[in-house]
Amino acid sequence: TITGTNFFNVTSVTFGAAVATFTPVNATTLTCVTPVGSPGPVDVTVTSSTHGVGVLTSGFIYQSQATISGLSPTSAPQDGGTIITLSGTNLGTVTKVSFGATDILAGNFTIVDPSTITVPSPTGPAGTSPVTVNVSVTSPNNGTALSPTQFTFNPRPVVNNVTPSPLPASDFQA
Repeated sequence: TITGTNFFNVTSVTFGAAVATFTPVNATTLTCVTPVGSPGPVDVTVTSSTHGVGVLTSGFIYQSQATISGLSPTSAPQDGGTIITLSGTNLGTVTKVSFGATDILAGNFTIVDPSTITVPSPTGPAGTSPVTVNVSVTSPNNGTALSPTQFTFNPRPVVNNVTPSPLPASDFQA
């Protein structure tokens, strides 16, 4: 949303040199979709066919994209609760960590520093086979990043039989 005055007959909105898609709301408000840009501040320019050009110098700051470079460990029991460490860049404003379709929201993980998050693994799908999922983080300032490494939920061990059975109590040794 861009606010100002005299937004009559607006013909273009730019962020730096990039043209934005915009919708006039009224004479003081425009909504727009921010075009792709490089990290750093850019001027925001509103051009009107009847009122000239208005510029807000360094009016918008593009943030660097969040990245995940790795996670450790890359697998854990399906019961959940294993602490997973995500490494990357621009992770300081992450509000959601996702393991497949399971989201873990802020307050349920720790941002150690802008390059490290620790998060307990969620409960994985039930079953007897390993299940591998994508891991991603979402930040309102730095976008969504997908880990290059997937995470695997390992099934619980299954005990089917014990041999010999039954064993007389006299055969136990202390």
